[in-house]
Amino acid sequence: MSTTTEPSTTTNSTLEALLDAAHHEAAGAAVARRAYEIFLQHGGHDGHALDHWLQAERELGHLPEE
Repeated sequence: MSTTTEPSTTTNSTLEALLDAAHHEAAGAAVARRAYEIFLQHGGHDGHALDHWLQAERELGHLPEE
């Protein structure tokens, strides 16, 4: 007699947490790449990292428009 079991709630929660973490990591990498592109477009001058990061987040849809 063969029976199949459903994955436990704990297993599902763990999988969802891992997928969520992977999504956030990928989103963060995309923002970092875009922020660096903005940095280069503005001449590569120091002192505007936060502005570049926030602009990248807005462009990629991670923050609402101002």
